[in-house]
Amino acid sequence: LIRINLFFICAVSSVLFSFAEPIIRIIYTEKWMPALALFMMLVPVNFFLGAVNPVIHAYNAEGKTGYTLRISLMWALLMWFFALILVPRAGIEGYGIAMLLAYVPNILIMMDAGKRFGIRIFSNTAPPIAAFVFSVIIIKSFLNIYPADSLIKLVVFAGAAFIVSSLIAFGVNMAAGNRYAGDIKMITGKNL
Repeated sequence: LIRINLFFICAVSSVLFSFAEPIIRIIYTEKWMPALALFMMLVPVNFFLGAVNPVIHAYNAEGKTGYTLRISLMWALLMWFFALILVPRAGIEGYGIAMLLAYVPNILIMMDAGKRFGIRIFSNTAPPIAAFVFSVIIIKSFLNIYPADSLIKLVVFAGAAFIVSSLIAFGVNMAAGNRYAGDIKMITGKNL
């Protein structure tokens, strides 16, 4: 499930990250442009949450609800701690940095889950993240030549970018040896 979560997060996040500026400028108007840095910082948070969410469910299924409660409390306390320090100094961007820092310990939670449940953490997380980076480079390069400067262009380009980033994510994961057919069978219970 980590691989499936990150596959979809990669496709959506690469579009959101790449089109953040035109989305804000065209849909929300110029007055919201100060939120651009925050918006772009929150996109990587999706990767932390998407990777750890199935792990939290696995711990809950094992009856380790106290452990998952402590994880949630840790996130909340770290978020408050970092926000209290960073928001007065960096403003709204401090909130984004605080959120990123609060979720960095998910790496340790994932490593623990890898040992406990026999999950191949690196092979499930690295390909989607690499696909995200590769997709963003391609989409941003395209947008430098053909800017999304109208609502119609934004919708068309973002739709095309979603398809391209999905294909890139699928290709990178397949090249890394991940097979989605087995994942889909596990989720749906049906043979493909």
